[in-house]
Amino acid sequence: MEEAGGDSVSARLRAAWEYVRSEPSLRALLLAQSVGLVFFESAVPIEVAYAVQTLHAGDRGYGLLVACWGIGVVLGSVVFARAGDGRLGLMLTAGTLAVGCAYLGFAAAPSLAVAAAASALGGIGNGIQYAPVISSLQRLTPTSLQGRVMGFLESVSAVAPALGLTLGGVLTATFSPRTAFFVVGAGAALTTLLFARVRPDRKSAADMDDGNGGQASADTDIALPKPA
Repeated sequence: MEEAGGDSVSARLRAAWEYVRSEPSLRALLLAQSVGLVFFESAVPIEVAYAVQTLHAGDRGYGLLVACWGIGVVLGSVVFARAGDGRLGLMLTAGTLAVGCAYLGFAAAPSLAVAAAASALGGIGNGIQYAPVISSLQRLTPTSLQGRVMGFLESVSAVAPALGLTLGGVLTATFSPRTAFFVVGAGAALTTLLFARVRPDRKSAADMDDGNGGQASADTDIALPKPA
């Protein structure tokens, strides 16, 4: 397929990479999301062992934890919708911290009821956190580069789950599910320090249009990646 403007694929990718390197907030956003996704996905192989072996709650207990997380995601999405784009930085850090605290809550929960409450908190954080990542990326990237920079995020979203699943599996096999949740919870919570470096409300990058008169180039028709 012929590239717009006659640029080669490699030249277009180099341009996007150079822009990411030159924009501290965008670079911090991609790094923070990469690290955060690894810890977020690490919980998947821990959950079953946690529900069955640690809480002795069986399949119904596991189902309850998953349901509470799903309800939390819906509530978190509502919070984001009501807050709008004016508090992206706050939602990035608060959402990530909520997920980390939920995992730490799993590590300390003495009962299924407490674990269910922690699961709802994690779902709320999940629902709050992901949409601001996309909105922040779009704000920090010129329209002509958004498709390519979004491709970087999609690549991260594809690789991070594999790393996270491996980490969670190793931790569960080596230690107890509680210890595994403590490790991934602490890691997720500390990721907020990376998100704190993101300044999504900067307008200079978003206002750049590369001479297109504010019109997006052909490469800006993008498909949003699915949440983890």
